[in-house]
Amino acid sequence: NAFFHPTTIPGLHMTQSSQQANANPFEALLNLFQKNGNGPSPSSLLSSSSSSIATQGELIVKSFINSINSKQDPSELIQFFNDDVNYVDGEFYNPIIGKEELLRHFYLHQGSSSLSTGSDAKIVMEDMVVSSDEEGIVKVFVLYHMENSDVDGDGDGDSDSDSDSRMISDSQAITYYSVNVNEEKITRIFDVKEPPSPKPGDNGLQLLKTVSKVLDKGNVDADADADSGSDSDSDATKEDAKASSTSSSTVDQYFKAWNRGDMNEATSLFAQDCVLRDTQYPGAFNGRNEVEAHLSNVNECLPSSFQFIIDELVTISSSEAGIREKVGALWHVENGGDDLAFTRGCSFYTTDAKTGLIQSGLEIPEKALPKSGVLNTISSTFNAEPIRYLPAAMWVAYMVIVFFSDGILPGANALQLEERTWIEVRDLSINF
Repeated sequence: NAFFHPTTIPGLHMTQSSQQANANPFEALLNLFQKNGNGPSPSSLLSSSSSSIATQGELIVKSFINSINSKQDPSELIQFFNDDVNYVDGEFYNPIIGKEELLRHFYLHQGSSSLSTGSDAKIVMEDMVVSSDEEGIVKVFVLYHMENSDVDGDGDGDSDSDSDSRMISDSQAITYYSVNVNEEKITRIFDVKEPPSPKPGDNGLQLLKTVSKVLDKGNVDADADADSGSDSDSDATKEDAKASSTSSSTVDQYFKAWNRGDMNEATSLFAQDCVLRDTQYPGAFNGRNEVEAHLSNVNECLPSSFQFIIDELVTISSSEAGIREKVGALWHVENGGDDLAFTRGCSFYTTDAKTGLIQSGLEIPEKALPKSGVLNTISSTFNAEPIRYLPAAMWVAYMVIVFFSDGILPGANALQLEERTWIEVRDLSINF
């Protein structure tokens, strides 16, 4: 199972120095297709009439990942994106809009998240689903984890050596890419990573269960108005749901069953020997019985007004993927039709080609507050230059002595100042 026994896609974590890179971002894929000077170059692959649109988009994404692993400078990474790129890193609060803002982000937060340079960790892809349309837009879901490279310090970076490569715990992640092949640019990225241990587990659900009572109470009137309709309307809705399920994918049916609160239907879409991993929990749920218990537990705690909305759904048919279909999903949660902040996520599923049932699933919701991106940036900065701890410690000592100590300096500490003093300080600060 790719989710629990990661496989490395050859060449994606090979290292190369920044001196090997040039202005063409696809040169980062040169070592994937060219050995000892033989074979076509990436640029020729992209321009080849035999290359499909989906393949071209896949090459762009792989080249970007390889550039990160090669620790290329942000000024080179930024060449992969168009001017109006929408870049969402789940480790940070706000989306990054535009090429200039993204370049600033890359420089400021190097080593703070998976899709950044400046650390010894590397991205190792486990799986990928790709689709395209006639307009040259390619949608890509990448399932990956992080590994430490050259952990023994010998500098050889040999990814095949157990001593040089170690999987980082709690580093599995999914990234959604939108690529405009006509421009050969990435237009959108959404990256979400599993939460660190200890996993939230049922703690977060219990909080939601408490909140749901308030949310459901606020929706009672709306529900009453909806129920005032005839029973025939309700029956028609159920029939429409059944009709739509026969013409949609299994994963789409799974989300619709969730939104109806029909956990029996949702569970029936899983194979008997399925494996489902919800990264809010430390382990996987094995078999339909465990999955049913998990889904029922979550459904009981979620407010009835919550709806899981699929934003993007990409499927690779069994003819391309083998005996199982692969499905990537980007989704968010709404409450009464309004988007809920920080409730987005990505999922990766495989379904049995014969039965259509879900064989395995990995679900990664967006990290809850507080986000750790800025803290990671500060931590990586101090770890890279430990001398920074000295002025930081001196600043903390200064603040404590000047504002909060008693007896070291004359006068009362800041906590004993009158309100009018704080008002004066505020006004002088604003008008300084």
